[in-house]
Amino acid sequence: MLQDQNLGEDNEVGILMVGSSMDDLRFADREPPWTLFVKPVRLKWVVQGQSAGFGVRGEVPSDQIYGQIPAWPDGFFDFLSAIIMTGKTFAWQRSRKGFLVLSQL
Repeated sequence: MLQDQNLGEDNEVGILMVGSSMDDLRFADREPPWTLFVKPVRLKWVVQGQSAGFGVRGEVPSDQIYGQIPAWPDGFFDFLSAIIMTGKTFAWQRSRKGFLVLSQL
């Protein structure tokens, strides 16, 4: 992901947790949990909005996303365990919107 986006040690990357907790059954429209690696300006926008009392929801614009992986940290470790136990293979693939997503082959 870093090489794909030409990011080096001097670059900042924001991390956003999006989607719904799969333990929360109150919402019929819950979304699968993902970790998004985003441009720092997007992360700052979300943090400032939440600090001002706004519930920042909705889709993150694709031009703000560097990459996407399954939920993290707890869900990601469950994901890694499942890879080991099932022998499934995952690789970075380009989404239709242009950013990289860790996907099952």
